[in-house]
Amino acid sequence: RPPRGDGAPRLAYAGKLSPEYALPALAELFAAVRAVHADAELHVAGDKIAGDEDFKHWAGEFLGHTDGLVWHGALSRDDTLALLRGCDIGFGLRTVELGASGEVSTKALEYAASRCPPLLSPGAATERVFGTDYPLYAADCPTAVERVLALLADERLLQRTRTLAHARAQPHRLSRVDQALAAEIPRAVAPPRDTGTRVLIAAHQRSFTAAVERAIGDAGAELRHDTWLRHGVHVAASSAAARDWAEIVLCEWCLGNAVWYATQRREETRLVVRFHRMELETPYPQQLAVERVDRMVFVADHVRHAACERFGWDPADPRFTIIPNSVAWDRLDRPKLDGAEFTLGMIGLVPSLKRLDLALDLLERLRAVDERYRLWCKGKLPWDMTGLLQRPGEHEHYAAIFARVRDAPLLRGAVFFEQAGDDIPEFLQRVGWILSLSDVEGHATALAEAMAARCVPVVLERPGALGLYGPLTVHADVPSAAQAVLRLHGEGERRARGELARADTAA
Repeated sequence: RPPRGDGAPRLAYAGKLSPEYALPALAELFAAVRAVHADAELHVAGDKIAGDEDFKHWAGEFLGHTDGLVWHGALSRDDTLALLRGCDIGFGLRTVELGASGEVSTKALEYAASRCPPLLSPGAATERVFGTDYPLYAADCPTAVERVLALLADERLLQRTRTLAHARAQPHRLSRVDQALAAEIPRAVAPPRDTGTRVLIAAHQRSFTAAVERAIGDAGAELRHDTWLRHGVHVAASSAAARDWAEIVLCEWCLGNAVWYATQRREETRLVVRFHRMELETPYPQQLAVERVDRMVFVADHVRHAACERFGWDPADPRFTIIPNSVAWDRLDRPKLDGAEFTLGMIGLVPSLKRLDLALDLLERLRAVDERYRLWCKGKLPWDMTGLLQRPGEHEHYAAIFARVRDAPLLRGAVFFEQAGDDIPEFLQRVGWILSLSDVEGHATALAEAMAARCVPVVLERPGALGLYGPLTVHADVPSAAQAVLRLHGEGERRARGELARADTAA
């Protein structure tokens, strides 16, 4: 295909071929564009048509028999991004039902990152990312036609929109902290001996492996995964095949995966285990043949000390090292919204050891002085966690909390709950103070993210907290924490303390 700029307008759609993605509106829009620009093209990436039989029939006719439409079928991510870079406008409208989900489409961000500005349905979620001044919002098809034709008629306006969309997507790119961790992780796993080294990640959950996976790819190594079903449950034949293939094995979490690979690995294979705090409460580290581990990576120093004490390991063992979890530092660099100075935030509400009850204690003390204070809680609720409310004490704990939120005079109308999601940077824009009141933590990633977003950390004493955060941040109890918040606010120091918190996460 010729490069963009040859005069033929090009629209793009990449994604699911289903009714909720407003494909009939795309057909109507493209027909209107072709009525003005007879050489206009529509490039569609995607191969599976979902929906009822009527929709499938209509979509087949539209994709297969529309003049100017090029249906590319299934494309790899790299090929999709290359396609988008050659198009002028991406179609990102949604039906009303899907638009109300509160989520920003990953595809819209990919359009923008490829300098193919997306046509979007307006809404709070998209406006948080693209801004209220973005010129390609359309609530209906006539508006969409008007906006698209206006951009195609004005090359300078199209270029400005392209640049604006690209800039607004930048906070969603890789962070400097992730890149720094990616540079450090290979030292723990040892640099691949030559191009094509075979690296295996064995884990039941890979929430924290993005940076190491990028590092492995950047080193030119080949990566595979052995996905465990639960802490100690796996498909033995699949793991055995993975073991025989790998030259380096990284066990993310020191659970049944680490126990199995330590005993079953080949002698020439290097084994690295990453230890979070959660494993301290399981029997697996005690079962680990630790002498068979080449490198043990802990998320925090106090976790290393606790593990050594509990399992009889030598704390001076040179194979033991510390690499904390990473945060999306660049993505979290956003201005605070009005009212953040009175907003406490809490990310992660379950189980009870997160101590939402203490957050309510703190809020009551602050509102007794100034009723502008409020608490925003983000995360899964107790009924979202399978089996949680059947654990001893959990049902009673949360029943008391929600009754208190409903009935306590100083709490009514001041406590808000928000579901877990990938919109943490947007959530933290309205938070001035981040609470970390847990009984125990390893490396609290949510706290680090909030600090990177210039939230002032309010931490209660717990094992390892002083060493990680220092005396300015860690408080002996709720009354002293409340006093610190009121003092910093009264002295006008909250903003400066937030800048200090962000600087600490960059270290």
